[in-house]
Amino acid sequence: MLNQLCFVLVLGFQVDAEGVIPHLTRVAGGFSTFLHIQNASDLEKVLYLRPFSEAGEPLGTVAVALKPGETLVEKAEDLVPKQASHLFISGSQRVRIASSIEASVSAETVSSQEAIWSLNNHYTLLPIVKAESDLLWQGLALVNVNDWSIDISVARETDQGTDTITLSLGPRAKQTALFRDLFGDGQTATRFHCDSADRFAVVALGGTMDKRYLWLTAGIPEPIFASAESTNQTFPEVQKDPYEIRAATVQEELLRLDVTYPVTCRYQSRLYYRPEFLESNPVQINVTMVQEILPNGACLRAFQDAQETFDLSPIAELYQSQYGNTGDILINIYDNQNQKVDQLLFSPFAFGP
Repeated sequence: MLNQLCFVLVLGFQVDAEGVIPHLTRVAGGFSTFLHIQNASDLEKVLYLRPFSEAGEPLGTVAVALKPGETLVEKAEDLVPKQASHLFISGSQRVRIASSIEASVSAETVSSQEAIWSLNNHYTLLPIVKAESDLLWQGLALVNVNDWSIDISVARETDQGTDTITLSLGPRAKQTALFRDLFGDGQTATRFHCDSADRFAVVALGGTMDKRYLWLTAGIPEPIFASAESTNQTFPEVQKDPYEIRAATVQEELLRLDVTYPVTCRYQSRLYYRPEFLESNPVQINVTMVQEILPNGACLRAFQDAQETFDLSPIAELYQSQYGNTGDILINIYDNQNQKVDQLLFSPFAFGP
């Protein structure tokens, strides 16, 4: 195995996609984490592991070379430094990775988690145990996946109402906490919500005080999509920072744009449309995405791929107000150079009553 691994210190790391395993246990805490890595391809592949400390300190890069169809099961501390708190993953998308947790006192596998590839800004966490006690505890682990600091609000819903606190995480840092420490009591919660202006990863944690059991549950993403906005300005007038559209799809009322940004920054994306239809069969409407780099965010000169999703409901409502019925719409998509890059059929009423 040693000849398949190499530790590499890097200043920057450019990848097509990045996933995260938010929680690695430590043997001193009574549990061991095992990584299950499988090459689902008939070709040789490489997976890159980037471990970080809880404070967000990078701990190098591990390249795992896999033969065709090979499966590896390795203890995490044999692959990455023992102070690693969480892992970022990149490389071949044909390589699958998951983790399992074994209790030291019983040598039983007590939990497992898949790597998280689709990250979000809003999550729901369902309680793992009904109520904390002297025997049971529950909490969460939050990971900032960005190269800048972020704030995350954690809200607890109970029969008495909702309590909210805000946690600040540094770049690539992680925070673990018990809910009783966050909210100061042991009230039974019906659910928890985690929200931020930036993407992050979260898992719910629960366990027994005797360290025999530890449960991990991934957060349920709550995607909140920005709605298309009307503008009377020309598209060149509203454009801000550059980007490239690689692909575009429409699914019901959602427009998804696969884009590449020339730098990795904290940014805000909007979709604008001209509030007028071009008469044809079906009618057409023009839209453009605007990407704006936000101030006070660290930027690295590395290409960043992302998928932006927008709600086209305002365009459907405009169609109904002008035509009084239901029908299809052709969406003409323009980039930041005011070039038409695609035309998609939008059928907003296909799944209606």
